[in-house]
Amino acid sequence: MRTELQNLRASEKAFLSEASDTQKEILRLIELKQLQEKNKLADDLELIALLNKHSRYQKLTSVQMQLQLKESSKSEEVAFQADKSIDLMLKDYKKKYGHLPSYVEPEFKNGNILLKFPSIDDTMSFFKEQSEKHRVFVILDINTSKIMAYSNGDGRMYHADGHEFKAGEQLTVSNINAQDFVIPAMKGNTLR
Repeated sequence: MRTELQNLRASEKAFLSEASDTQKEILRLIELKQLQEKNKLADDLELIALLNKHSRYQKLTSVQMQLQLKESSKSEEVAFQADKSIDLMLKDYKKKYGHLPSYVEPEFKNGNILLKFPSIDDTMSFFKEQSEKHRVFVILDINTSKIMAYSNGDGRMYHADGHEFKAGEQLTVSNINAQDFVIPAMKGNTLR
């Protein structure tokens, strides 16, 4: 019979085999935080870098981090629309997630592209990276077609109301319908 420890190690191994790079970084962050809490790690540069990258974990204990990771590890599917950079975005998506067992090919539906991410953190990470590459896009809730976020190509990502995303913030569904939305920096040039 397997012991509880063997079962735990087997489930961790299975999780790691399907984990995205973002999830692996957060697992490493938790490991470093545990060492720091046991006073076996001072101001480690790797810990600091990971905390800066995953800022919503900054003020959490290692136990809270584990709970947050578990909650955010649920897969997430979003729809998006993009300008001429759509092919580059899809290429980046396939490069970043195509090797994972949970990978699903992008689906084109009702004028939108549906992408499935391994976690909520991966969704934010991917679109944040795309905005930093000056790509123009709109992220939509797949159930309501309401705007969640956008990038106008200036290197930043914004909430539907125009406020720039700050570190640690997550995508939220707005009250703005996709057909009523025009990217602010592109007046007269709607992206639908």
